[in-house]
Amino acid sequence: MIGVMSRRPEPGRVKTRLIPALGPEGACRVHEHLLDETLAVVRDSQLPARLFFTGNGELPRRLAGQWAGRVLAQSSGGLGQRMEAALMRMHEQAGRVVLVGSDCPVLTPAYLHRALELLEDHDFVLGPAEDGGYVLIGSRKASFWSGSGALDGVEMGTGRALAQTRAVLERAGSLALLPRLWDLDEPRDLERACREVRGWSHLFAPA
Repeated sequence: MIGVMSRRPEPGRVKTRLIPALGPEGACRVHEHLLDETLAVVRDSQLPARLFFTGNGELPRRLAGQWAGRVLAQSSGGLGQRMEAALMRMHEQAGRVVLVGSDCPVLTPAYLHRALELLEDHDFVLGPAEDGGYVLIGSRKASFWSGSGALDGVEMGTGRALAQTRAVLERAGSLALLPRLWDLDEPRDLERACREVRGWSHLFAPA
């Protein structure tokens, strides 16, 4: 099962590091496009899926028409706590689960399938990001997440997140690593997407 963690597209509250370059509305459009593309990748994977959304768990109308999976409200707490809660929710229905964010413009269905394949022989899987974080975390060890607070000490959103999460998971079981990808967080990442990812330059490149 695949889970997507994402925030409701609200100007001023998403992609804040892009706001100086694009303004709140422009940064929100980037976030919404990333979410749209991520949901399309998950849909194309043809895997059972859940979307963990902020707020009341209701998608904006445009996105709702493109998403056939269940939409669930994220739990309270910090990002690590919300990720653990999402993993536990999915483990109630599946033995192997994978959780991704909506910030990676180069995520593919094959990457998701490979993560689940690696969980046949490993307890956990991580998809490293170039900035020292990670784009994906997966598990087949449901008991590990139950009230463990395993990710409480991880500095999410920093260049230390991958190393810290890796240390936690390696103490608890076997860990596999996927190829490194990249997230879109900074203006330079948007420039890269416009150069390297199909469709981005048409939407976001400066005139």
